[in-house]
Amino acid sequence: LNSGAMAAELRHAAPTKDSGTEAAFAIVSAIGAVLILAIETFHRITDYSYMTTCALVLPFYVCYVAYILRRWLTSSDIQGRVMLVLPNDNPGWSLPALAQAAAIFDTAGMELVFVTLKGGEAPVDKNSADSSNMTQRAFWMQFEHKTMTTLKLNRCPAKDFAAIFICNGPTVPSELGTNEVLHSTMRNLYEAGGVIGGVGLGLTPIAELRLSDGSYLVSGRQASGCAGSSKAQHECHALLLRHGACVHRGGGGHEALSSDRYAISGRVFTGADDGAALAVAAGMTRALAALKKI
Repeated sequence: LNSGAMAAELRHAAPTKDSGTEAAFAIVSAIGAVLILAIETFHRITDYSYMTTCALVLPFYVCYVAYILRRWLTSSDIQGRVMLVLPNDNPGWSLPALAQAAAIFDTAGMELVFVTLKGGEAPVDKNSADSSNMTQRAFWMQFEHKTMTTLKLNRCPAKDFAAIFICNGPTVPSELGTNEVLHSTMRNLYEAGGVIGGVGLGLTPIAELRLSDGSYLVSGRQASGCAGSSKAQHECHALLLRHGACVHRGGGGHEALSSDRYAISGRVFTGADDGAALAVAAGMTRALAALKKI
């Protein structure tokens, strides 16, 4: 775990405030609010004309209105909103991965938005489901309708989200790996200080993502690699290595300790398989809390 890099990147991305200016602005606004309430009384007990009274109070009134508008615009309800990116094509997304991640995000009080390229139904990979698993059953009861009515990706601007999580699934590399709409959304969110995470084959779009300066997001970063013995999993793992990631795992099919199944590098969180989704989502929520986005 690259805790030093994570701390440095979080400091760089964290919003800063001029507390002195904010306090002065609030005090002036409070004075304005009091004067606004007292304007009629002031007019009645003095010889000043009504217009003169208004002129005296006007600067405070302007500050008060500006303060209210500023607080309204900056206290956005989009903080804590996470985009869960799923494939539209069969066989679909992995239920264990999404159920574990969603449970963490939901417990942290985040708003979960289910997104696909085309919108509409996002089929679940039935081979991944375990009807005896309580986490999966709870997820299905709470969020099944949202996976059937996902939002279209191009209707979800990055500025409306604090984080993106890309789920594991057999068709993720071919459907999402090099999709420019997804890449643009990820790039805009990351460069605005957001958090990105993924597990299994959901790492393919992360490995392929280029930032505005042309560099790969994963270049020079620690990454979990992609576990498994399928061709797609081997290719995803090789892609991470080719684009400059320092990969924890030795290769597809390699069994590793649980600590090797996920990696943290700044605001990028990667997991080798479905079993790492819990740790990846937990790491993302901790980073978002440090960034004051939840």
